[in-house]
Formats: sequence, C-alpha cells, structure tokens
Amino acid sequence: MSSDTGNSANFWHLADYDEAFWTNYLAARPNYDANGFYDLLYAYHDAHTGRYDVAYDVAGVFATRFKRVIASDKNDAHLTAAKKLHGHLPNIEFQLCPGEDVALGIPAASCDAVVCAEAIPLMDHERALDAFARVLKPGGTLAVWFYGRPIFADDGDDQASACQEIYGRLFTAAAAKVVEAGGPAFRTGWKAATDVIASELDAVGFPASTWRDVERRKWNTASGGGGKMEFNDALPDVPIDRPSRVDPSREQTTHIRDATFWAERWDVGQVRNFVQALLPTAGHAQLDQDPELRGLFAELTEAMGGESAKRQIAWPVVLLLATRK
Repeated sequence: MSSDTGNSANFWHLADYDEAFWTNYLAARPNYDANGFYDLLYAYHDAHTGRYDVAYDVAGVFATRFKRVIASDKNDAHLTAAKKLHGHLPNIEFQLCPGEDVALGIPAASCDAVVCAEAIPLMDHERALDAFARVLKPGGTLAVWFYGRPIFADDGDDQASACQEIYGRLFTAAAAKVVEAGGPAFRTGWKAATDVIASELDAVGFPASTWRDVERRKWNTASGGGGKMEFNDALPDVPIDRPSRVDPSREQTTHIRDATFWAERWDVGQVRNFVQALLPTAGHAQLDQDPELRGLFAELTEAMGGESAKRQIAWPVVLLLATRK
C-alpha cells in the first residue's frame, strides 16, 4: 500500500488497493447497523417521502432496501474495496467521483435518498451539500453521520478514565507525526477536517432555502456530557476551532447518552488496529517502531489490564438528517 501524504490536502488517501488494510479497517470501525441505527434513517425517510427507488450512497450500501444504489468514492483504491465487498449485488453500481461532484454524473432530482457516512469532514461540505441537494428529489432524504474517538465506557470502572486519557495522548502523538510529515496543503486539509469533526458537525449548515426538517442527533458527544468527537487534541501550530452553522429556530438537536451505543469489547490490539485504520499514512512501522508511540501503547496496555484484557468501547456519533424542499 502507498499513500500520498506529501503536500496533498487529502490526508486520508490510499494510492493503491491493499486488502490487508481494508480487512483491518472494516474490523476496526463500529458496526453501523447496531442499536437499530439504520431503522432510524428508514423511519425518518418513511415519514417524508418513503420512496425506495434510487439511493446515492457516498460511503455505505443500502442495496437491501432501495431498488437501485449508486455508490461513489473519489479514490480508485477505495472504490476497489467497495466493489470487492458489495460488487456481487445486482442492484448496485459504482462511480469514481468526489462527493462534491455527484451532480455532474447523476440527473437532477433523480434520487430518493443520499447517504454519506464518515466522509463529510473530508469534503468541501458546502459544495457537497449543494450537489446532494441537486440530485435529490423534492422530499428526498439526506443522511450524514460521523463517529469520533472511541470511549472507554466500562460502568463504575476507575480505569476507564485512565485508559481514555492515555488513548487521547496516544492518538494525538501519532497524528502529530503524520501532520509533521505533510506539507502546508496537507496541514490545511487536516485542520479543516478536524474543525468540522470537533464542531460535532455543527459546521455543516443547511440553508433554509433548500432544506427542511433538519435533525441533529448526537450520541455520547462532549456537548451532551460525553466524549470528544475529534480524534486528536490540538497540535502545535494546528489549533482546533469549532464553527457552528446551526439554526436553532428551524433545527432540532437531540442529545442521547448511551454507553451501549455501537458498543464492543476491545483489547489493546484492536485499539492499535483502530489507530492504524484512522491514520493509514502512518504505516504499521511507525506505530510499532516509534519509541514514543511504543511507550504510550505499553502504558495503555497496562491501564487496560494486559494484552488480552478487554474493555467496553462505545462511540460519540452525530447523525444529520434533512429533507430536500
């Protein structure tokens, strides 16, 4: 696998397909369908148009519910991974296209739903939402979600907070090394994405002229007394800002605290895999050989109770739902 850290603004870009990386990535990310999450999307969609003819899926697959799904990614290696995972489905087609440009290859007002999972901070979100609006039918559903840093969520366990603090230092240290290796454009792209994540997606605005029935549902996020969305804390010369374009007069924000949301039990190896999946440009060698990171992983291993000890992991998650006028 190769990546293009360099001076690219796209910090999460794999130049070549690597099956081992994608196997790890899929194992390390949470299970989106846990806790009836997709049912929430379908319930919102049913309350508006309820049509299941065409879905444009920027990051996941809804081919079991929609008659036709168009799945896209801007990266050929990422699309290859999607084809290997879902290419056997007869009603899904794949398109190499940035999310901001979906309207160039899809007829206007042709989609009943647009779905964008774990990708909006990596986009020019204003351009992307404009493109999504153009391909959606009136009454069509937009669903956008993003999960943040894992939360050590064992109830009544004093070690959970210790593990959380060490994890924060660990990922921030790893992120600093990746950012340091990149050029100015890379750093700019990193900051732009981190700001959107840290805002709990409040930086993503829904103009009243285009969108209605906007809902922001937040599980376990800092603004609701939970964990941080941003994966790293502020880096030297890369401060974190939290812009907001929320319109409280026409949008509904709901906070949910649920330590079982997308919950899993992880050992330290799975934490390592997660860090690697989120920082593909870091490479396994950096995580395994860098003295600072080795020390932090050793510290986390001890706090978790050893190599084989498992701790409950939950997630801060933000789901944005909106209907095209």
